[in-house]
Amino acid sequence: DGKQIGCARVVTDRVTFAYLCDVYIAEECRGRGLGTWLVRCALEHPRVSRLRRVALITHDAQEFYRRLGFGPAAQADSYMEKVKG
Repeated sequence: DGKQIGCARVVTDRVTFAYLCDVYIAEECRGRGLGTWLVRCALEHPRVSRLRRVALITHDAQEFYRRLGFGPAAQADSYMEKVKG
């Protein structure tokens, strides 16, 4: 119907690192493999596939991303953040 049912965004320095974020599939379209397809398309993009590291943060989809090859950060003690508020 021309309706958007999903999206994903990759933020990258185009040299070594990318951050995968805003991955979303509309609820009524989930369970059909579209999320897996969307993430694989993002990871296989020529500007992303050659990078050394792709990171993401998820609060509830760890198993989904594990099936796509993601795991805990290799140097979790190096990850830092500054949160306002």
